[in-house]
Amino acid sequence: MRSVFFSLRTKLFVLIILSLGVVVAPLILFTNQEVARTIQAMEKASLANVLNLVVDNISTKYLNMFTDKVVRVMAERDRLRRTAELARNLWQVLDKSGGQEAPAGGYGRAGGPDAFRGRRGLYMALFRELFESAGALQLYDARARPVAGLGWSAKPLSLAGAVDFKGRPLERLIASRALSPAGEYAVFARKDEGGSGEAVLAFFLPLPEKSMVLAAFVGLADIEREAASSLDSLIATTRERLETLHFYAHGFIAVYRGDGTPVIHRGNPAWTDAALLPAAGLDLARRHGSAVLEAPPPENAPEALRLQGDMAFHMAYFKSLDWYIVAAAPKMEVDAPSIRLVQRQIAISAGAALVILAATLIMAAKLVRPLLLLSQKAQALPRMDLTAADADALFAEGLPTERADEVGGLARSFSLMGQTLARNIRELMETTAAKERMQGELNAARDIQMGILPPPHTAREVADGVALAAMLEPAKEVGGDFYDFFPAPDGRLCLVIGDVSGKGVPAALFMSMTVTLVRYTMAGGLNPAAAMRCVNAALSANNPASMFVTLFIGLFNPADGVLEYSNGGHCRPLVWGKGSFREVKEMSGPLVGVMENASFALRRTRVEAGESCLLFTDGVTEAMNKTGELFGVERLAAICEDREAGSRVELDGLLAAIREAAAAFGEDEPQTDDITMLCFTSRPSPPSSDGWVPT
Repeated sequence: MRSVFFSLRTKLFVLIILSLGVVVAPLILFTNQEVARTIQAMEKASLANVLNLVVDNISTKYLNMFTDKVVRVMAERDRLRRTAELARNLWQVLDKSGGQEAPAGGYGRAGGPDAFRGRRGLYMALFRELFESAGALQLYDARARPVAGLGWSAKPLSLAGAVDFKGRPLERLIASRALSPAGEYAVFARKDEGGSGEAVLAFFLPLPEKSMVLAAFVGLADIEREAASSLDSLIATTRERLETLHFYAHGFIAVYRGDGTPVIHRGNPAWTDAALLPAAGLDLARRHGSAVLEAPPPENAPEALRLQGDMAFHMAYFKSLDWYIVAAAPKMEVDAPSIRLVQRQIAISAGAALVILAATLIMAAKLVRPLLLLSQKAQALPRMDLTAADADALFAEGLPTERADEVGGLARSFSLMGQTLARNIRELMETTAAKERMQGELNAARDIQMGILPPPHTAREVADGVALAAMLEPAKEVGGDFYDFFPAPDGRLCLVIGDVSGKGVPAALFMSMTVTLVRYTMAGGLNPAAAMRCVNAALSANNPASMFVTLFIGLFNPADGVLEYSNGGHCRPLVWGKGSFREVKEMSGPLVGVMENASFALRRTRVEAGESCLLFTDGVTEAMNKTGELFGVERLAAICEDREAGSRVELDGLLAAIREAAAAFGEDEPQTDDITMLCFTSRPSPPSSDGWVPT
C-alpha cells in the first residue's frame, strides 16, 4: 500500500492535479470573471440603450412639435405686422381725404370731432372686410387708453395692469416714446370674465402723427390646442414603441411628469408610483440631464419589490416637458445572464478537467514502467564532467532515444537537456570570464574618472584662510556626481559640485564633459553665472539622450568672505558657525543642459571668518531607510551644527560623520545614489609682509 501511495505514477497524477488546480483553475476563474463583467456591462448598456431610445424618440417628436408651433407663431407674427401696417396705411389715406360722413360728436382734430368720427367709422367699415374674425384691432391714445376696437367684442380691450411674458407693463410700453417706429411684439394673457385667460400675440405700431398707437391682436389658443394634440400624439407613439420592446420580467420603463404623475408606464405595475423612485437619482438627473445608480426599493415599498433586492436605475430628465424618463430592472435580473454563462463555463471546464485527469492517469500508468531505464543515467549525472568536450555524447549514450513512444521522447528530451546543460555551463564560464573582464574595465574607468577630479587627500589649504575637504562615493563603479576646486585666475578659490542625471557609464561621460567645460570657462576669467551659461549652451547643443546636470559654481574670496555663485538647480548649500545656521536659498536658474538659451543669475553671499559652508548632492539627503523615510536636510544640519570645523582635519571628520550617520540611517539598505560633499571653512588670512591681502 505504501509503495502504491509513494509510486511515481501516484506522484505524477497528484502533480498534474495540482498543476490543473494552480494554473487552470485561476485561469478559468479569471476568465469567468472577465466574461461575467463583460456580459454585465452589455446588459447595463442594453438598459441604457432602451432609455436612450425612449429619450431620442421623445426628443425627435418634441422637436417636430416645437418646430410646427414656432412656424405657426412666426406666421401669426407676420400676419399681425402686415395687418397693422395695412391699417396704418388706410388710416393715412383716409386722413388725407378728410371724409365728413360720421355722425355728430366724437373724438378728432383736423376737421373737428365729426370729421374724426367719420374717418374712424369709414376706417372701421373698410378694415372689417380685411381682418379675420379671430383677431382684434385697437386704437390707443398717448396715455394707453383705448379709443376704438374691432374684433373679439364691441368693448375696447383695456391694457390696464396687463404685463407681457417678458415682465413689461403694456401701458408703459405703449405710452413710452421709446416704442420703435417699426412696431414691437408682445405676448400676454388676456383675462376673461371668469378670471382665466388665453395667450395673446400683440403687435403695437405707433401713429406718431396722431399721437396714437395701433394694436393688432390674435389669440394663440388654436396653436396651443394643436401643440397639446401633438403632445398627446407623442405620448401615444412612445407608448406604442415601448410595447414592441422586450424588457426584464420585473423591470419597468416609464415616463413621469415633474410632479410624479405617470405619463407612460410599461412593465412592473408596482413602480407606477413615482414616490418609490430614489430621490437622489431624480435630483441628479434634473441637475445633470441623466443619472445612473443602483439603489434598493424604499422601506415603504411593497414586500414583493423589496424581495427583488437592489435595482439598477437609468434616469433622464427632459427639461422642455419637465418629464423624467426612467428605465430600471432588478440587479439580479441584469446579472442573471452572466451568472448562467459562468455556471455553464464552470460545468464545461470541470468536465474537461475530469477527462484530462482520466487520460493522465492512463498515460501515467504506461509511462512509469519504463522510466527506470532513465534512473541510472540521472544518478550518473552528478558525476559527469560537463565541461569536457565529449559531455554531449555522454548524455545520449545508453538512453532509449530510438523508441517512438513517450519514453523515447523523454529519453531524447533528457539527452537534449544534458547537452543544453553542458553548453550552458560552458557559456556561463565564458560569460563569467567576460564579466570579470568588464568589471576590470569598469574599475579602470572608475580610476580614470576619479583621476579627473582632485583627490580628496589633496584638499589642503588651497588658499590663505581656507580649509577644504571633499568626499565622493559613487553608488556604482562609475557615477555622475563630481566636485572640483582650484584657484581662479583672479586668485579667488573656485568651488564646483554637480550631479548628473542617471547612473553608470553615460552619467560618467556626461560628468567628464561637464567638468572639462567648467574648468575651461572658469580659466577664461568668467564669473560663475557667465560660466554656467556657457556650460549650459555647450551641453544643450548636442544632447540626444536629454541628460542634464544640477550644478553649483562658486568663487570664494577669503579676504572678505564673499562667495559669488551661480546655482543651476542644485541642492542649497549650508552655512553655519558662530552660533548661527542658514541655507543659501537663492537659485540662479534651471537645470543645466535642458534649455540651450536658459539664463542664470549671479548671486552673492558671505561666509564669515569662523563659519563653514557645506556643498553636497542629493545622495546625502535622499538616503532612505527601510520605511522609505529620507535622511533629510534637518538631520544633515543637526550634524553640522554639532561640530565646529576649523581645519582640514576637522572637516574630514565632519564629512566622515555625515557619511556614517547616513549609512546608519539607511539600516544596511544598499546605496542607491552617489554621495558627494565639498566643505570649506573661512579663517582670517594674515596679511603678507608687504601688507597685501588677497582679493
